Amino acid sequence: MDSLLGPQTTPAHNLPARLTSFVGRERERVGVAELLGESRLTTLIGAPGVGKTRLALRVAEEVASGFSGGVWLVELAPLTEPALVPRAVATVLGVREQPDQPLSATLAEALKGRELLLVLDNCEHLVEACAARAEELLRACPGLRILATSREGLRIEGEATYRVPSLSTPDPSPVLSGSDGEARLMKSESVQLFVDRAQAALPTFTLAGRGAAAVATICRRLDGIPLAIELAAARVGGLSPTQIAARLDDSFRLLTGGRRTALPRQQTLRALVDWSHDLLSEPEQMLLRRLSVFAGGWSMEAAERVCAGAGLGEEDVLDLLLHLVEKSLVVTEERDGETRYRLLETIRQYAGEKLREADEEEDVRQRHAEHFLSLAEESAPKIRSSPDQREWLARTEADHDNLRAALVWSHADGGRAEIGLRLSGALVWFWMERNHITEGRTWLERALVAAGKRSTSIRAKALHALGCLARRQGDYVQAVTALEEALTISRGLGDRWTVALALGNLGATSRDRGGDDRSAALFEEALRLFREIGDGWGIAWTLGNLGNLAHLRADHEAAEALYQEGLATSRGLGDVVGVAWSLGNLADVAMARGDPKAAEQLYLERLALFQGLGSLDSIAYALGPLAELARRRGETGRSRALYQEILSQGRKVGHRRRIAGCLEGLALVAATQGELEYAAWLFGASAAAREAIGLRRAPIQPALHPTYDREVATVRSALGTEAFAAAWAQGRAMSPEQAIELALAPLEPAGPPNDASDGRPANDVSSPLSRREHEVATLVARGLSDRQIAESLVISERTVHGHVGSILAKLDFRSRAQIAVWAVHHGLAASPEG
Repeated sequence: MDSLLGPQTTPAHNLPARLTSFVGRERERVGVAELLGESRLTTLIGAPGVGKTRLALRVAEEVASGFSGGVWLVELAPLTEPALVPRAVATVLGVREQPDQPLSATLAEALKGRELLLVLDNCEHLVEACAARAEELLRACPGLRILATSREGLRIEGEATYRVPSLSTPDPSPVLSGSDGEARLMKSESVQLFVDRAQAALPTFTLAGRGAAAVATICRRLDGIPLAIELAAARVGGLSPTQIAARLDDSFRLLTGGRRTALPRQQTLRALVDWSHDLLSEPEQMLLRRLSVFAGGWSMEAAERVCAGAGLGEEDVLDLLLHLVEKSLVVTEERDGETRYRLLETIRQYAGEKLREADEEEDVRQRHAEHFLSLAEESAPKIRSSPDQREWLARTEADHDNLRAALVWSHADGGRAEIGLRLSGALVWFWMERNHITEGRTWLERALVAAGKRSTSIRAKALHALGCLARRQGDYVQAVTALEEALTISRGLGDRWTVALALGNLGATSRDRGGDDRSAALFEEALRLFREIGDGWGIAWTLGNLGNLAHLRADHEAAEALYQEGLATSRGLGDVVGVAWSLGNLADVAMARGDPKAAEQLYLERLALFQGLGSLDSIAYALGPLAELARRRGETGRSRALYQEILSQGRKVGHRRRIAGCLEGLALVAATQGELEYAAWLFGASAAAREAIGLRRAPIQPALHPTYDREVATVRSALGTEAFAAAWAQGRAMSPEQAIELALAPLEPAGPPNDASDGRPANDVSSPLSRREHEVATLVARGLSDRQIAESLVISERTVHGHVGSILAKLDFRSRAQIAVWAVHHGLAASPEG
């Protein structure tokens, strides 16, 4: 049957020669090659512009030697008629049409005895014809394998699909400058591609300076989509990366000007997405444009509630959404056992334009806001106190971006003010648990202004929420103003629950300011109201506040009785969170009475409850007293390990207040161990972390300020004012992420700390480092990059890199963070000299 083929001098493949470098995709290349070895039909599916064709061609190149009959590319994009698919294949393979025989049968006969790989590129617009021809040929030709690219699978027997992901994007990081930051960025495939294509457009292009952060932003905003990144990189001849990043909100106008020889739909991002959009059915197009109102993803339930209506039945949304997933226009991801969906940013922008063109935006955004208002109001009591707190926190966190989008929409028009006020008032418990205090205050202040001064229950609840958040940040003036107005409105409306809440928080504010007598009266009135309305949570909460007041007065017997009553109330409600807090309060009393053993047992019991709830933030909080208890016992190693665990958990959940407190705790441990300079550095880092979230002093309760001030004064006195100020300033100059990284680094000193008062490392004969290496270590501890160190010491960057490598080797360290901590402990970091 070889006579049906063209001349045997035909080359072994017709793959085009690559004119640009192929970036990344190591894992994908291996994965696709393995599938080709296992399945006779492998289809690469993925979003528009994700690089399916480039990946298919690269894999085809790499496996070509395994096919004696060659590797043959059939480009289907130019075809418009399904009937032309067999002819396109035959033309590429040189198969001649035979009289009185269908071309597909002739193809099957010609390929029956050959081992070859057929690459069918861009099947999506002819998917049914491609599926039929592929199945026909595979059944007739046992030596044939097919590698196809399509937005969706061909869905025939034996097909293996491989979803091509976007290129990896850089993790958000506050430290992107200098050689270290640039090296981290260049580990990202999308950054590698941007730099490669940018240098093709502008050979002098580098990541140096402010451009690094902008390139990272571009790659993240474009979701690592290769075509979009290539089009953006092509703009560097006329725009800086910063200018490109600033224009990404209008990416379809910016990302034009692709290769003239490329297919028309690959020359601009809009044309590519137009191509995919036009292949959708009308109901699919309708759902896609309505999905654009979601921010950061959505659940199936949310899609059904928000997108149904006006021509789209709620019962139809499920199937249509799954069709969009199959066609690679919607991305799925698993989170806490639930499937969530999202649009890539470029698709979201495009769909949003279609939504506005259809004049549907206002209606769909109204349904979106109402759905997430319902979620916020349902979650509020569960987050405040319930055994399901973890699940409701996770659910609310997953939709945080949608809640923000609803708030933005509610503030854009005065007629929507009530939704904004209800939504921001309901979110207060979430904001407090997740420490979004400043953000919450901003939303509440805007909502209260937009809604006007009407005395409504909704306004009273929002004022109460604002007062709670202001108190959390030590802004007692705004706290009292907001809470008293909430109290006045609630009294006038007869809303006893909000009255009791406002009274309780006014009492807590008064207590924080040292007004014990007024606090007691406010708490007592709140307790009476909670008892009258039978609110068990409110009763337990107020009993805890009264216990705290007695504890501050050193009336341990009264405090214990109040805490025990609160504990019993919470147990009766099945309120695990309330039980845990009561146990912690009782442990505090035990500590004050001089019974650390009993306190430890209670602290451990609370910790076990929080671990059962799975709340990382609460677990971190519960570890704090155990860390302090270990420090007081002289178990500084255990104390430090516990504080580091809290710090690690706080970073995971983004609790910046907890992070600041841990840095403070680690400072106390360092002071206890006599590591005074390190303690001063940590105090400074803690101060910076607190100020970053709007906390004016540490700790938050003024009653504890004397203890904190005494600890700081002790370190200052022992270290000396000048040395203390230098170390404090160095810690304060660190970003929170830098401070966390250094505080978490294991302590592995290469000898005893240097006690020389002038901090000069040359006198430390125990250190294995040379004087120049000491200088480099000092600058590493100050957070300088290799480039900055080179400029400071007037040496080459390569020399600095060599010194850093030598330091790591001599001290048996693995990271710059360990070098920095070692330098602080050896008295190097605060010294301006070499």
